[in-house]
Amino acid sequence: MKFVAFSQLPFHRWCLEQAVAAARRAGHEVVEVGHRPGHHHDWWTGAEDTKARLQRAAVGADYLLAADYPFAPLRALLPSLTEIVSLRHSLASRGNTYEPEQFEADAIPVFSEYDERRLIPVFGRAYPGSTSPPRFPATGCSWATPVLSTDRPGARAALLDRVGLRHDDPRPVVAVATTWNPWTSLDAVRELAADPERIVIWRPHWAAAWRRPGELDEVRSFGAFVDDPLEHPATLLLGSDVLVGDVSGIVLLATLVRGAADPTVVGPLGGLPVVMIDPDPSALFDSGQLDPTGPEWEFRDRIGIRLPARRAVGEIVGAVTTLLSDGDSWRGLRAIVGETMIGTYTTPDSADRLIEALTR
Repeated sequence: MKFVAFSQLPFHRWCLEQAVAAARRAGHEVVEVGHRPGHHHDWWTGAEDTKARLQRAAVGADYLLAADYPFAPLRALLPSLTEIVSLRHSLASRGNTYEPEQFEADAIPVFSEYDERRLIPVFGRAYPGSTSPPRFPATGCSWATPVLSTDRPGARAALLDRVGLRHDDPRPVVAVATTWNPWTSLDAVRELAADPERIVIWRPHWAAAWRRPGELDEVRSFGAFVDDPLEHPATLLLGSDVLVGDVSGIVLLATLVRGAADPTVVGPLGGLPVVMIDPDPSALFDSGQLDPTGPEWEFRDRIGIRLPARRAVGEIVGAVTTLLSDGDSWRGLRAIVGETMIGTYTTPDSADRLIEALTR
């Protein structure tokens, strides 16, 4: 069989890499095509160069792996494909895990029993021009599997090496992973980095790094470090002691982290404490990017400490300090969220099971 793995945006590559590796392990041919965007939300559909490269790559191809829609233009461009497979790149708390456009794929892997119950009633029908509904292999979230690693000490060493610090640096690591949305300021990074007894690593959303590159240097001027948004977030999550997020899907991905960074502790899911900055209420609908009725929102009260966007100075530091001293306080609830939203079908071999389900 032949697969085409298509990254509409640069960060989609880490969403596809597990499935790509699994297809190659199974002896299938895989051609990777990456769109070179002209701006931070250039989704390729008008790019003649990308279309030409896709058409060349798809000669003789059976499957196309994609991290997100739009699928209709892909199907029109590549009519000989057997199936377009949607890996759904986002778990972001704005409802887009279940956006209507997702149902235009031919195969949509489901992450968990909860996901299955949410997905099939919405998407279990034929898309326009099709005579049959998508299929829903219960193979889990393939791109989440690196976070299931139990080698948190190894991840911490790799993370510190990535930012140029010694592996044995004893300071706690605070990861700040935020979206590109306007209510997330750099104040949290500035406040946290003011204490030299903390290592603060900011992972910007890819679009933010593209749109506001000056912020990268600004963050470094605070004494914080910048993680690469084009790398898989697993190393950042596994190597950190606390995560500060907002509505980024990384907050939900973090619920899969096991145990503690202490090499003597390997525990259940929910091992990474989380602080969440809620969006400014005025931005919820004005931005056009948030849907607080989305299923992901019902989990926010169970993940960690929530702070308002318009918070007082010192609140973020206080929340992080609390979780550094008592990281287990939310673990049980976080573990339930991880199992419910992502974990039931998601196992270390999810990508291999997906490729087997597609090709058998």
